[in-house]
Amino acid sequence: MNRLAITKQAASLPPAAKYIIKFLMLFLPLYLIEVFAFCLLLPETGLGLVFGILWAGMLAGFILCLPKLPGRITFGIVYFLILLWVLAQGGYYRVFGKMLWLSSIIYAGEGAVFLGDVLSKFPAIWWIGLILTLG
Repeated sequence: MNRLAITKQAASLPPAAKYIIKFLMLFLPLYLIEVFAFCLLLPETGLGLVFGILWAGMLAGFILCLPKLPGRITFGIVYFLILLWVLAQGGYYRVFGKMLWLSSIIYAGEGAVFLGDVLSKFPAIWWIGLILTLG
């Protein structure tokens, strides 16, 4: 089936079917992030996936209420931020064996200052050697 035939078929769909397809195109990526987090964080129950269905549905509905361009921009920003948060949660969980809470981020600032102090004590030749080794 060629692209023109698919476009003609899509144009002949009723408006309600087009709206459902648009909703699913937004809902599925948002929900699959939740499934990815479920697999990455190894939760004890699947209740998080039920909550994921609810938030993905509400977020997809909200994005559909926006005009086309702001909706696309909002979806891109929200999807990217949620994906970054899931990756950060997964890494933190793998290293420390517990979830990362927003109150834990306070300690990240102290650690960054300490790391900056430690790294500033390294001589310039060490940094050059590191760059050459990585290059």
